[in-house]
Amino acid sequence: MLQRANKVSALLASNKKRRVEATLDEDQTPRATLINRIAALERDQAAQLSPSRSPSPTKSSTRSTASDASSSRRKFFLLDLGNEGIVKRQLTGPRALHLPRAIKDALLRIQRLERYRGVLSAENNTPNMEALLDEFDLDQAVFAEASDEGSRLTPESVDDIGSNAQRCFEMDHDEPVWNAEVHNPLLNKVFRTRGARLVDFSLCTTAQIIKEYLPRPAPDKRIDFCLYIDPRQDPDPSYSIKAESLREDLPQKSINHTSYGALHSYPMTVSVETERSGNNFDSAVLQIAVWQAAHWKMLRSLLHKAAPTVLAVSLDDTRSEAQYVSDALRELGALHGIIIQGHEWYYAATSPELTSPDGTPSLRTILWLHQPIGRTNSGLGIHKIAAFLEFMKGWTASIYWPWFKKHVLN
Repeated sequence: MLQRANKVSALLASNKKRRVEATLDEDQTPRATLINRIAALERDQAAQLSPSRSPSPTKSSTRSTASDASSSRRKFFLLDLGNEGIVKRQLTGPRALHLPRAIKDALLRIQRLERYRGVLSAENNTPNMEALLDEFDLDQAVFAEASDEGSRLTPESVDDIGSNAQRCFEMDHDEPVWNAEVHNPLLNKVFRTRGARLVDFSLCTTAQIIKEYLPRPAPDKRIDFCLYIDPRQDPDPSYSIKAESLREDLPQKSINHTSYGALHSYPMTVSVETERSGNNFDSAVLQIAVWQAAHWKMLRSLLHKAAPTVLAVSLDDTRSEAQYVSDALRELGALHGIIIQGHEWYYAATSPELTSPDGTPSLRTILWLHQPIGRTNSGLGIHKIAAFLEFMKGWTASIYWPWFKKHVLN
């Protein structure tokens, strides 16, 4: 009897553990530490004992791919409801109708990279690259003509990133290891070059969306990396002062849509969400969709804040505040995003829906999915990814930042 009782107790404990693990939110970006996973389990256990308490958002490395995908799809189906919903659209190519200019330009850049045009920077046209050209039968068109285009990675850097990616894939590492071993080093090689860095990147897995910007009825979501602008690196020092002054009147004193203190002073631009190889792609789509919808909601809020002053200064401008906001959003056009699943890098984007199908003003966000960029399982694939990241850096510096200065800081 005693032996049987012990078996029953062990079975009940095992079932309880599985129930606790099943309650974890699988859509959040995972933390890299065991301590956080233990804390998540403890919070969920406490919530089961006390129904009045709800656990704060958390990430777990425990995965159940089928149930995750089902959960993410169910949540996404509900997101197109309401005034601030998210509507999914398929990317069919740069010539598609009603596609914002910014997305067309990104797709054209990817199209050139697919044809091995402008993959490598002109400064990389050295004997060190002969092995790569021979391996993939490339001609001189692989080198970019413009000085600010193409991958600047050295063969040694590409070999290191490729070896790390292969190890992560073969050992079936979780997302945090891919981030540390592959994604962060690759981003670092592209954005942390010598000299002033107007555009930089940051790991942001703990950055929460400010509740005022969370689109209804979307759940809170987080991503892994973001590109951001450092106003202090602008040649005109007044913009850093203007950015700090603006923060004083914003929720959480943040100039972006998150409450993450380390980035309070830095406007965010491109979003990057990662998943390990073979994991739930729908979860990544849901996360980047909600994240960028919140970004658009923040931009609308900032434009409404600036509109009265802008319209009052210009005597010839007879637009309404709503028209000014719509025109400014249309001028920016889109926010770019990247979804990474193991070796695979995909382009995604969002744009504001300014007018609903029935002709009334809309606050919804359109999510555009998705176009392959490159793969980290080959040297050429890594160079293609680096070249596209250079394009994203250029867009941030030459399109987003001038727009932000013109419509928000000025």
